Amino acid sequence: MIGETLNNRYRVIEQLGQGGMGSVYRALDIALNQKVAIKVLPYQFSVSPENEKRFEREFLALTNLSHPNIVKVFEYGKSGSIIFFVMEYLHGHDLRNIMKTKPKKPEDFIALLKVFMQACLALSYMHSQGIIHRDLKPQNIFIQKDGDLKVMDFGLAKLQGSSVNLTQDGAVLGTAIYMSPEQASGKPSDERSDIYSLGVILYNALCGIPPFSGNNPMEILKKHLFENPQIPTYHNPFIPQSLVTALAKAMEKDPEDRFQSAKEFSHDLQMIMRILIEKQKRNENYVSIVVNSLKKLLKRR
Repeated sequence: MIGETLNNRYRVIEQLGQGGMGSVYRALDIALNQKVAIKVLPYQFSVSPENEKRFEREFLALTNLSHPNIVKVFEYGKSGSIIFFVMEYLHGHDLRNIMKTKPKKPEDFIALLKVFMQACLALSYMHSQGIIHRDLKPQNIFIQKDGDLKVMDFGLAKLQGSSVNLTQDGAVLGTAIYMSPEQASGKPSDERSDIYSLGVILYNALCGIPPFSGNNPMEILKKHLFENPQIPTYHNPFIPQSLVTALAKAMEKDPEDRFQSAKEFSHDLQMIMRILIEKQKRNENYVSIVVNSLKKLLKRR
């Protein structure tokens, strides 16, 4: 792949990542002289007409999602035995980069909430289009250098209210660490499944570790089904109680007890952020008053 030119237009430069339903490469669009990302269907899947159809459905799903917080796709193509589609190239890093340090100060939480509110916007839009992501995880949420967020990799997406998967068939789909209880048990998933997964990601970002871990995926899935996570403040005592409450609601075992929409989740996060901004302003005003008072005292002396 590296060094090849697909359809006499896209020169493949390097591999960026690899997943179950495709590998992603950085390439140069020779016609436009710009960087693009190319997702390639693995050869072992491309020999199956059904897998090719699923891969094409992922592309078609993305073409119908026009939103600033969802990755854009440009073209679907075949070059010899290689089946691929072309996406925008994103400059920045995935969410794992900002999860390395636990937030402590109000400004840390404000910055984190801004990221997750963008994720809620993306979810709200895709859900309004009838698409459930089903594989939300830090690797699939990209933060660009300008701070804008992009949700990507719809390889396990599903049309809501439909028995037809956009890509793979099977009862249990997703990544165990971030999977909702209903997905873990093979039950039908809906938009609240994505909300649970986003809640797990937020827990991870706040606490520095995911809520559940284990020696194998099945052990983790059982914990999602039957165990409650450690209270977030046990791992990070600086987390505001209002955020702990919102997080608990997002991660309820029963979908009926969760936020019923990404918009509802976003509304709570926005309220928490406003409270933190006001707190930050009060702290800054207090520091300013103290500094000015000290300056006056020094002048008198």
